[in-house]
Amino acid sequence: MNTLISHDDNLALLVVVLCCVAFGCWLETKRSVGQFGLISVYLLAALLSALHVIPRSSELYTVINAYFVPLSLSLLLFKANIIRIWARSGLVLVAFLIAATGTVFGAALGIQLLDLGHAEDEISGIVVAAWVGGNVNFAAVADSFGLANSEIASIIVASLFVVGVPYLAFLSALPGMGPVWRLFARQQPQSERGGREPEPANATAEITATSLILALAVGSVIVWLSTVAEEMIGYTPLKYLLITLLRVLLATLFPKQADKLSGHYELGKIFIYSYFAIFGASVNFAAAFEHGSDIVMFGSVVIACHLLLLVIIGRLFKLSGPDLAIGSSACIVGPATAAAIATAHGWDDLITPGILAGIFGYVIATPLGIGFVAFL
Repeated sequence: MNTLISHDDNLALLVVVLCCVAFGCWLETKRSVGQFGLISVYLLAALLSALHVIPRSSELYTVINAYFVPLSLSLLLFKANIIRIWARSGLVLVAFLIAATGTVFGAALGIQLLDLGHAEDEISGIVVAAWVGGNVNFAAVADSFGLANSEIASIIVASLFVVGVPYLAFLSALPGMGPVWRLFARQQPQSERGGREPEPANATAEITATSLILALAVGSVIVWLSTVAEEMIGYTPLKYLLITLLRVLLATLFPKQADKLSGHYELGKIFIYSYFAIFGASVNFAAAFEHGSDIVMFGSVVIACHLLLLVIIGRLFKLSGPDLAIGSSACIVGPATAAAIATAHGWDDLITPGILAGIFGYVIATPLGIGFVAFL
């Protein structure tokens, strides 16, 4: 069916993609709904596609998929200094690790309970990556197995949103749910015990044209080297494993040099949000509703295990409710959403730990998702 904007009108399509990304980034600045910024990018593009304003496929989508995904991972990991993350993220990182463990256990259980078809290994690995590191790792692992621009991937995204969005809303509303919150959080909120982080983890230097282009250049070199190695060896997932490894090594070994540059996080965010915009545009909701019920059930099992383990082990470690909520949101959706939830509830001291825990998720989720598939 013809669309208002033709599939070969790349300039007009780029305008739409950037407007969707701009809307999502703007929404994240709003205290009460900031956690839904990324979701809005996806849903807005999907709506425009459903209304036949933009096409489901185009040359521009192919370019964004091919280059923006690896670049976004490289840029978002620019300051993934493992030593610094471990030292500064505190109990939120402990909560994050519990949540990530719950995600992996849930995926392992879901595979035993449900039949996801011929691609069930890849589907489960993508879900693990998505719900340990967030959107960028979903894209990286999906691309590793040649599924980043496929109907299966669109079904996975649509199905995960059916489960993930209500869970995100639940996390956001949880502190106001009285008895449920007291069951979830037996300790006094950390933000009431004092201590504030005055500065987000990524705001360490002024953003300039020089810092932007240097961050982009270094990120591009890492992507290029990883791609060359992947082509030489012939193992597609190797590219994303090497991007992660090289980026973490550089950030950990040369932290002072990394701190001199800024804007990498913002660029990486724009790139991955652009990917989700074109991904939303390509979603076939009819196919998702027809074939996605098993993935919805699988996602429900994963989320249930994630939450159950979080509550049980969180009580054993005597973690506070805010620690658990921010650790879980950093795991399921990523650092931006974790920071948005912390901001919305006035947990200012948890903004930086939430961002750092989410960045740690970027580090481990891609190899974890790929390793999960290899294990199966």
